[in-house]
Amino acid sequence: MNVNPLLMSLSEKMDVPVFPDFCDNTFLDRYIAFNYISEKGARFGDNIVISEITRVQVHYFMRDRSVQQEKRKLRQCLTELGFKHSVGAELYEEDTRLNHIVIICEISGKPDYI
Repeated sequence: MNVNPLLMSLSEKMDVPVFPDFCDNTFLDRYIAFNYISEKGARFGDNIVISEITRVQVHYFMRDRSVQQEKRKLRQCLTELGFKHSVGAELYEEDTRLNHIVIICEISGKPDYI
């Protein structure tokens, strides 16, 4: 299941640039990057995957923002997009001086190849 369009829509919902995999613009004060963890079959019929679960990590980097408020907003947006989030972490990147929120989430749906 290709979740890129869903995650890219966070740009509009959160009013922040979104990048698949990584952001190489070191001058941004806020951005979201995401990466895939896994895609696995969840339901099968006649040895064919009819539903799969896609797990992703969503990384939100920010400076001079309320981390808790922004994390709540991100989780709400992910829930509205159909994701279930399970794990979160709050980090501080000393080299860039950015707060870093990590949320691991998953979504299930029909594989793209069916």
